[in-house]
Amino acid sequence: VEAADDALLSGLVVETRAGRLSFSHALIQHAVDERLSYPRKASIHRRIAEALEVTWERDPSVVADLARHWAEVAIVDAAFSATAATWAVRAGDLALAAAAADEAIARYEQASSLRAATTAGHADALIRLGVALQYRGRADEADTRFLQANHLAVALSSAQLQARAA
Repeated sequence: VEAADDALLSGLVVETRAGRLSFSHALIQHAVDERLSYPRKASIHRRIAEALEVTWERDPSVVADLARHWAEVAIVDAAFSATAATWAVRAGDLALAAAAADEAIARYEQASSLRAATTAGHADALIRLGVALQYRGRADEADTRFLQANHLAVALSSAQLQARAA
């Protein structure tokens, strides 16, 4: 709390709303980020993500932040890749529901890259990515993702995933 107060007084961070702090400028965030080791960054991102998880059902606007923080943790600890992918899918779903297709595409691509290539979660992310690409008018790219998902669904013997990919 004292460190946060010092940062607020110095102007390095701003309080965006009660209990939420943000760097006052991207350059400050970048400078701080550059000085931290990856394990330290992962620890900070994990603590932030865990704190945000408590509020996400009351405040869905934090889902994109959760996806970002868990992805940073997964860079250092692959055991959190599935968690990061789950939040990326949720962020993509919210973005697509808000007609922010480009953001949805980015989140689904992130989820796809975080999932092991031979899992149902990966196939699901590919299908969602295909839908978002289709929504954006990128039909050829969407078809490629649907085909990838279908091949994986066949390998997994998942009729449900096959039907969704079709």
